Amino acid sequence: MPRPDRLVAQSSRFNIHNQQKKKFNTSLKLVLIFFIIAGLTVVARLFWLQIINHDYYLAKARDQQEFYAELAPTRGQIFVYDKTANGGKELYPLATNRRLFNLYAVPRDLEIDKINQKREEQTKAQERGTADYLLPVIIDPTDLAEILFETFDQPAIIAEIKQAEQNNLKKQLDEEMSKLPSASSSEEIATAREAILKRQQDLLADKFYQEMAQARYDAALKEKSEAKIADYLKILNKGNDPYEVITKKLEGEQILKLYFKILSRVWGDATLSPTDLSLDGETVIWQPKNEDKKYSIIVNGLGQTSREYRYYPEKNIEANILGFVSFANDDDLIGQGKYGLEEAFDDILAGRAGLVKGDVSANRAVILGGRDYRAQTNGSDLILTIDRSIQNFACTKLLEAVAKHQADGGSVVIIDPKTGAVLAMCSAPNFDPNNYSLVKDLRQFNNQSTFEAYEPGSIFKAITMAIGIDQGKVTPQTTYNDSGSVMVGHNKINNSDFKGRGVVNMVRVLQDSLNTGAVFVMRQIGLENFRAGVVKFGFGEKTGIELPAESAGSISNLYEKFGQDINAATASFGQGINVTTLQMAMAFGALANEGKLMRPYLVQEIVSPDGTRVITEPQMVAQAISPEAARTVSGMLVNVVEDGHGKKAGVEGYYVAGKTGTAQVPRKDGRGYIAGINIGSFAGYAPVDNPAFVMVVRIDHPRGVVWAESSAAPLFGEIANFILKYKQIPAERPIKN
Repeated sequence: MPRPDRLVAQSSRFNIHNQQKKKFNTSLKLVLIFFIIAGLTVVARLFWLQIINHDYYLAKARDQQEFYAELAPTRGQIFVYDKTANGGKELYPLATNRRLFNLYAVPRDLEIDKINQKREEQTKAQERGTADYLLPVIIDPTDLAEILFETFDQPAIIAEIKQAEQNNLKKQLDEEMSKLPSASSSEEIATAREAILKRQQDLLADKFYQEMAQARYDAALKEKSEAKIADYLKILNKGNDPYEVITKKLEGEQILKLYFKILSRVWGDATLSPTDLSLDGETVIWQPKNEDKKYSIIVNGLGQTSREYRYYPEKNIEANILGFVSFANDDDLIGQGKYGLEEAFDDILAGRAGLVKGDVSANRAVILGGRDYRAQTNGSDLILTIDRSIQNFACTKLLEAVAKHQADGGSVVIIDPKTGAVLAMCSAPNFDPNNYSLVKDLRQFNNQSTFEAYEPGSIFKAITMAIGIDQGKVTPQTTYNDSGSVMVGHNKINNSDFKGRGVVNMVRVLQDSLNTGAVFVMRQIGLENFRAGVVKFGFGEKTGIELPAESAGSISNLYEKFGQDINAATASFGQGINVTTLQMAMAFGALANEGKLMRPYLVQEIVSPDGTRVITEPQMVAQAISPEAARTVSGMLVNVVEDGHGKKAGVEGYYVAGKTGTAQVPRKDGRGYIAGINIGSFAGYAPVDNPAFVMVVRIDHPRGVVWAESSAAPLFGEIANFILKYKQIPAERPIKN
């Protein structure tokens, strides 16, 4: 029998053995679990890489083994023909492609410690006599921010502040004029307006007011200047940032202007002149006067790169015709046309991108052999019908007239009545398509002549009269008794001056612009025939011009059964219907072109890269009225300019046909018209026997005058005089000395 102490020892060893065995089993299990988890992790990772992210890593591998690049096409240009000094003509680009600069900052080079270090290095170099002008020009961030503001922002901010002051004055005038009773006669309205304008003129001449206005200007300029400089400093003081864009699409002249200001600030004004600086690629070069040596100018913390952008040499003049091209980002080399012809012909202008693919060797060299290559197809060019000289003159004068009359805007359309070709088309306000991103009101992008329909007012009386004469319902000598008003159902329609003229003929109706006479003619025609005649002149339908977002206007009132009598009566003198400036121009074009309504067009030719040309042929839309009726109405419209409200539209030595129109602006709720607000128009053509042009002028809400004879008519006359002289059309009668 074993001893008890031995049994205890054996038992102890057994327990130890069991514990060790358990520990081993536990460790083994842990190792197995670890390998299982590791295996599952590897499997999961492989699943993630090879299944879930297969396409991504395949593409990444291809990037390392293959080369791919998109070949951007050159966007087609937009041209007009321009007269040369010897009487010929040459193409002038309204939209082209130009290398422009993007300005950037390197904030990490503008940190104070680094600036001080560079200055110390320059000082030591100067002491050693090894310094030259290739050393970076060092400027503090605050000074640089101020110069950036002065160069790029100050003029626009000053203009913005002045415009805000003008808008405030307009608002005050509107508030005063809104109190005028809408039922007042023309004389009463004119007298009341003159009194309101006189009070404002007296206010502007007051010394205390001028001092307060200057104080407001100074405060606004200080506030906006400090805010913009602070914005620049946020960019320049971004610490260790290696690259920050400051501004884009700068012309070379702007870069040189900026560098001149920087160098003048650092070196002193007497050191150089602007003509000493030039550009060599993306580098600014300084060549001192009377020296052959040239120096590359490097400004610490500042640089510029260049790339091709769409460029518009005439800036705002044709903006609402052309539109602009926008780019999604810096990698977008093609862009997309927005508004105007850039949008309407985007596919034709843009061309088609090409591509190139190739293998990449171990040292990253591109191997093209046996791979894919497709050449890009450049865009086609457009040649427009616009006459550059007429366009520039008309648009400039429109802007001047809008400013003179403190108007909200305006438009001018000038066409060739025989073909429908558009010679000029202007909108105000307009914009600079080179800097379209600065526009705050998107309505400025619209072409007012085609996009914004309005009630035409009395210029429509010429259309009503033309329909009546064409249908044999009236002649120039047809008479009626004008009592100053006419009842249509329960509605009373008055002449604009509330006066009657007794027995008058149709010539007098147009000459004195009598609402009662227009209603008389419409009644002779009858509703159905009147409506059909209006449609023949193209109203209520788009003209088909090659511009996006064209308005068809509206003559829906003439189709409504309820109130059709009053609707037709008011339509006879241009109320209750909506037309565009272009529609009105084409309708008057029919009067000038023996009754033929033509389709308007802007694009004369499309020229493809291979030289193939597609030429636009004039297209007649309808015979709106007979040639005899057109000639008769033309003679009546000459009388309007000679003896009626259109005298200021006349051109000495020529017979001009035309009609004024002062249209009211409907309230947005449809209940009547806004007091004190109108749109002045003048439509006409010359010389009357063989018209060289048809023009419609529109001025929106002129505040200084009541009637179109004082706003639109003088502008028409000024532009008409230029066109007749420019086209060297002989005078039809002696010119008074």
